[in-house]
Amino acid sequence: LHGEIRMISHPEIAPSGKDELQTPDTMNVTADIRVCVSHKTQAKLGFVTPFDHQHYVAGYDKNVQLNLPLRHQIDIDVENQEVRATFEPLDEQNEEIFHYSTLPYTAKHDILDLKPVSQLATTHIVHIREPQTYEHVFGKKAGMAFRVNCTSEQKFMDIKWLVENYQRHEGFSAL
Repeated sequence: LHGEIRMISHPEIAPSGKDELQTPDTMNVTADIRVCVSHKTQAKLGFVTPFDHQHYVAGYDKNVQLNLPLRHQIDIDVENQEVRATFEPLDEQNEEIFHYSTLPYTAKHDILDLKPVSQLATTHIVHIREPQTYEHVFGKKAGMAFRVNCTSEQKFMDIKWLVENYQRHEGFSAL
């Protein structure tokens, strides 16, 4: 979490020289906040062969990251009971808002070698099929475009896939 928050109120909530707090008639809050939350999960299962100092391992890494760089402007009119809020991206450049990835792998390494498993030539990524890519841009008409880019070895569910399964299974049993 990183950012800056500014608030202006009329009248001032805590005027100088007074010990009392006042309820303001209007408030303006502006905030430039960059929120980044990430999570990494690693799992490994392996065994060591002591006669040749080898460690055989199968592992799985999962990474999730959410990045929200936003500028907020909130106007509060207490007298008229109105609230107006505006949210916009903090930067005009392309930002990766959400990232999710998984990486299954197998590896064999010498237990006397302190090099990380990910940097070894004997580490192999497990693939189940050729990766497919899906890319689409949402929100152009609303004025804020979001590009969704997905690469996966799982099959994407599309109209063609639904029709083929419907025909093959004679109805909704495919779903």
